[in-house]
Amino acid sequence: MKISTKNALTNEQIKTVIYKQFKYSEVTSIKQFKEGTLNTVYLIKGTQELRNGVVLKTAPDESAGLPLLEKGGLYTEVYVYQLLQDHHVPVPKMYAYDFSRKVIPYNYILLECVKGKTWSNYFSNYLLLNKSRPELMKKLGKINAKLHGIEGKWFGYIKEERHYRYTSWSEAFTAMVSDLLEDARKHGYKIPYTEILSAIEQRKELLDEIQTPKLVNYDMWTGNIYLAPKKEKLTISGIIDFERFFFGDPLATFPSFMLDRLEKDPNFISGYSKVINDHFTFSQEDKIRLVLYDIYTHLVEIACTYRYPKIIAEIYRYYLNSKIKTFLKKLSKNEYVIK
Repeated sequence: MKISTKNALTNEQIKTVIYKQFKYSEVTSIKQFKEGTLNTVYLIKGTQELRNGVVLKTAPDESAGLPLLEKGGLYTEVYVYQLLQDHHVPVPKMYAYDFSRKVIPYNYILLECVKGKTWSNYFSNYLLLNKSRPELMKKLGKINAKLHGIEGKWFGYIKEERHYRYTSWSEAFTAMVSDLLEDARKHGYKIPYTEILSAIEQRKELLDEIQTPKLVNYDMWTGNIYLAPKKEKLTISGIIDFERFFFGDPLATFPSFMLDRLEKDPNFISGYSKVINDHFTFSQEDKIRLVLYDIYTHLVEIACTYRYPKIIAEIYRYYLNSKIKTFLKKLSKNEYVIK
């Protein structure tokens, strides 16, 4: 399936980027990753510093018609990599970045190659993954607790433009949802626009119980988590892709499409609790906010359907819209139980 945001570089362009950073190495192989639906990513291997491989990640061309959510994603990623340098979180090393578009016509970053394969790639090895899952979820809980321990200076997206930064979580979250709705409206998508904004407006005080902006990984799915074998099991070797990080309520991490509901996983909660030195539990207010974040998650997915073939996109949007209506019904009926 061809993705509209993908760009193509020649081998010579890629070598120009690599040799700018690794002057004494020789490129012997270049491979484009098939995973991912936004950026174009290459694995480059060679001699000396390239023997374990480096990753070249390039942003889409500005003409790709990106929704606001996905504009400036590499700025966010670089910011987060720099922020995490001293926090003992398993992330690849960032070697360089360049937003000048003088070397190649796209913004890019150069990263260390993470060992292993993505969690998604282990789905076919059910027995190994199932045996490893309790410890994987516990470690994932610890990683997220460490991320949530990092405070920001504002609420909202991590973008270069400062008008995306807010002093309260209700302002930031309302703006984030409004931007997604505006993108949807431009495309003519059928969504309960008024009902969504009304549901948030009615719960602003609840959102503003979050007084301190925390770092939130809003792309916590199995394609962004790398696993590597260790003593007949799998362990987390790295977390990648930080374009959707923001500062806000840590609970916004929890609605996840590929890991089921993190808040229902006892191993995840156990690992999280160990880092914060307290048993992590959910209040009634937390459960209400989680439903709002579910709505946001599904709006994000709707915003990203522009990349897909028309029929696939329409079917997926129909499903996502029906889920949003279910969440709105939960809010109206006060049904917030975590099962």
